[in-house]
Amino acid sequence: NPDVIYAVGEAGYAGVGLQRSLDFGVTWSKIATVTDPIASGAMIVALWRAGALSGGRSGTVAVLSEAASGSAVFVSTDGGTTFASSAGGPSAGFSISYTAGAKLHIANAAGSTTYRLSSGTWSTISQLAYGYICHPSDTTKVWGHFTGRLYPSTDEAATFLTETGKPNRVATDIGWQAWTDEQNMGGGKIIWSPRYSGLVYAQGIGMWRNSNTTTTFTGVDLSFSWTEMSKGIENMVTNGINIVP
Repeated sequence: NPDVIYAVGEAGYAGVGLQRSLDFGVTWSKIATVTDPIASGAMIVALWRAGALSGGRSGTVAVLSEAASGSAVFVSTDGGTTFASSAGGPSAGFSISYTAGAKLHIANAAGSTTYRLSSGTWSTISQLAYGYICHPSDTTKVWGHFTGRLYPSTDEAATFLTETGKPNRVATDIGWQAWTDEQNMGGGKIIWSPRYSGLVYAQGIGMWRNSNTTTTFTGVDLSFSWTEMSKGIENMVTNGINIVP
């Protein structure tokens, strides 16, 4: 439903909590069943859209609230009407995402540990990742990402292949972004773009895309390249990106 929007306050804004609009942002209401984070804590939200695409159940929403005590993860399976806490999950996190098969992943800020919720049970993944990019309908397309490096998975983030070498950058509009040849790129947000049939990366010094996302993941496919798409705007600073479904 394009009229439904979720919003959260930035860290330090106590009392804002999780807000929801049912009329495309005209009016908002706070969801009281989701615990507010601590004053310095953050909230992050993930929606599972694959159910509507594949004919399965839809309306699954997960929220991580960095609370002082108790469970910090709340899940709704009725489109956000009601939320229930999910015990056993993390108390803090850097990113949150759903795979096409409704498996929830929450990575910590250090990128060292990921919590995974599958069929109501929490487990941990040792894969080095700031977060995960998940194709909205194809469970074979999941990538862990860490400073520009991509770690593909063909089994919905149960196991990962290892990228070989540092990420390669191609920049025609802003040449120095390619010449710097960084070993690591920033830890910004990466999403799947249906327009490019690939990945789009908000990297900190600009925008990048990657269309080498074959599902076979052979050794050759692990040599990823990011192509600059900042249109010559050298002072562009980007850390987040979203796509309207």
